[in-house]
Amino acid sequence: MGTGCRAGAKGTGYHYVVRLSGDTAVTQIGRPHDGDNNLESWEYGAHAYGSNSHTLGICTVGNWSMQSMLPEIERELIAALVHLCIQHGLDPLTQIKGHREMALANTECPGSLVDLDTLRLRVYKYHEQVLDIKEGMTRWENLNQ
Repeated sequence: MGTGCRAGAKGTGYHYVVRLSGDTAVTQIGRPHDGDNNLESWEYGAHAYGSNSHTLGICTVGNWSMQSMLPEIERELIAALVHLCIQHGLDPLTQIKGHREMALANTECPGSLVDLDTLRLRVYKYHEQVLDIKEGMTRWENLNQ
């Protein structure tokens, strides 16, 4: 796995790293950020040249140009993306981008075997289900007040 670090940076250039831990995929916190919608200079990643000041970077550990993304990694990535879309009010269909889709990118990342449109659609589906559940829970809580 590349660290995605710019010259002089310490640690990973990604805000999140999705990897296997035994038979289970996990998401680890990478580069620090405070979770709000405004990245300050200390929160900038080093993952997508020209876009680090306004994007969060997620690394999946594996070569998805040599093999299909492992189902465990894909499920964990989708869960992380759904969470981040809800937390930051993002539209999964238009605001999730692969590294190769960034303006200054010259890479296959996240891998030539990753269909980003299908990934976005899966994230959107689960995103909508979670929002529906949250709305139902709010209605239920209001009934009991």
